Amino acid sequence: MKKLLIGVAMAIMAGLAGGGATLNAQQPEPKGVKQNIPLELQVVVSRYQGDKRISSLPYVLSLKTGPTSGSTSQFRPGYGASLRLGSQVPIRTLSATPASDGKPATTTESVNYQSVGMNIDCGAVALEDGRYEVTLTINESSVVTDPQDTKTVPFGYPVLRSYQSTNTLFAKDGQTTQFTAATDRVSGEVVRVEVKLTVVK
Repeated sequence: MKKLLIGVAMAIMAGLAGGGATLNAQQPEPKGVKQNIPLELQVVVSRYQGDKRISSLPYVLSLKTGPTSGSTSQFRPGYGASLRLGSQVPIRTLSATPASDGKPATTTESVNYQSVGMNIDCGAVALEDGRYEVTLTINESSVVTDPQDTKTVPFGYPVLRSYQSTNTLFAKDGQTTQFTAATDRVSGEVVRVEVKLTVVK
């Protein structure tokens, strides 16, 4: 009788465990979580001097929506996208050695290379209302070529300009949104970044 009761109890426990596994397997995704939606982001970085646009550089990235974590988009492998585009610029350095022990002062020149260009990282999450939450990091560096901005620099050294921003925007399919706008304190140029989101059909 004791063995029979133990067998019945084990059968009941096995049934409950199996039923729980089935319920977990059939449990739907949390509401609002939509993954693997293919997207295309067009990022346009423009520079203005007053009302005049002096440059406009477009970049296009393909990605897919990933899982949510709180309210932030995730840069996870297989979901977000990254872009690295740049060059190595030679930077000349002068080192002076003072006179000593009867030897005259000397000047030594060396060259180091500095990376300049555009770095973009982005991730996206689909929301319940049809919008997409996009987190974007832009890190741009460039060489200033305008003589007006470099005339005060001695020895003809290059002037390196940098721009960095991390922001989150919300956009629908086909919508263009201004990501950020900032003014360079030295040159007075205004940097404007616009992002267009497109769902890939």
